[in-house]
Amino acid sequence: MLLVAEVTSRSNAGADREDKREIYARAGIEFYLLIDPLLNRVTLHTNPEGVDYKDRVIRNFGEGLAIPKPFDFTLDTSGFRAY
Repeated sequence: MLLVAEVTSRSNAGADREDKREIYARAGIEFYLLIDPLLNRVTLHTNPEGVDYKDRVIRNFGEGLAIPKPFDFTLDTSGFRAY
């Protein structure tokens, strides 16, 4: 199982949200976690299929995000801050 985590930057937000998601899905990366301080949220993309992911879960900063097995933990985002 592979998980990639990224933090969006002001200069590269579009690539992090769109381009990289497609690249990782094509590569079969099972989990793509995007921490987005510009939108004040985290997104977990799962189940890659073709050029995208079939599923995603979005949580605002301050909410917990369940990361499924084999990692099996809840990401505490209470300390994350928006830009």
